[in-house]
Amino acid sequence: MPLPTAQLDSTPEETYRALRVRYATERDGLTQRWNGVANQRLLAFAAGAGVIGWGLWRAAPVAIALGVPLLALFVALAVYHHRLGKRRRRAAAMYAINDEAVARIGRDWAALPEPPPVALPPDYPFAADLDLVGRASVVQLIDTTSTPFGFRALTAWLLTPAAPAVVRDRQAAVAALAPGLAFRQALTAEGRLAAEDRRDPEPLLAWAEGPRWLADRTWLRVVAWIGPILLITLAVAQIAGVVNAPYWVLVLFANLLVSQLAGRPANAIGLAVNAHHWALLGYAGQIALVAETPLPAPPLAQLQAALAAGGEPAPALL
Repeated sequence: MPLPTAQLDSTPEETYRALRVRYATERDGLTQRWNGVANQRLLAFAAGAGVIGWGLWRAAPVAIALGVPLLALFVALAVYHHRLGKRRRRAAAMYAINDEAVARIGRDWAALPEPPPVALPPDYPFAADLDLVGRASVVQLIDTTSTPFGFRALTAWLLTPAAPAVVRDRQAAVAALAPGLAFRQALTAEGRLAAEDRRDPEPLLAWAEGPRWLADRTWLRVVAWIGPILLITLAVAQIAGVVNAPYWVLVLFANLLVSQLAGRPANAIGLAVNAHHWALLGYAGQIALVAETPLPAPPLAQLQAALAAGGEPAPALL
């Protein structure tokens, strides 16, 4: 899909105020529907459970048959209620984003989120001229990030000198994203919606960047598939009289040996993936949005190419 662009027939503040009204109306309407469906699903469950319970008590199959559709209706309403809740949270997030944008233009610092603390050396060159970090600072003014990585990148760009070529690439990326208001706000909203489920990604990154123990042992994956199949085949062959010797015992001992030597490290890797997968899934919405939206600036195109490295897009792998 093309990169959405902002309307140019109004000032930024007018645009943000109009969007704020739009999403407030959408949020309130969805909240009303969400509350109504909550009552409906409760009634459907109570009616279905009551009818089925009465039918079981009275041994009345007709009553039980009438109660089943009511419970099916309850399940359908529960699914719809969940989807309404997601839409309501998204509308609330978009309202907050535009409300903060209005506050940012008006320098209403009290209405803006307090930025995370950033250590600034006392001898920093611009420390006496600019409030770079903290309350009523440059960071608080321009920070629309919604992930720890985004905030770290923003503060690093502000506080760390960069080569002219790097600065030009960053400026090109900013210029390409400037008219894409809908895309930028959608990216922020995805981050905010995932923040509740997102976990600290550092353990996952430390594991992912560590030694490739399992990936470098192709033979282990082959043995994991062939060993059990060979064991069952030889056991069945002996029972059927095809072979006389219990060769399956040798395969059993070989499988046990491999399990003791390599099974524990492999299980530890599986447990690590299971424990940390939410740290990555918390970024799935933003990754998909970046991967699917054409971004013309070279630095952004390089980012998209990295997300498609390996022949399969990152969102599909997630």
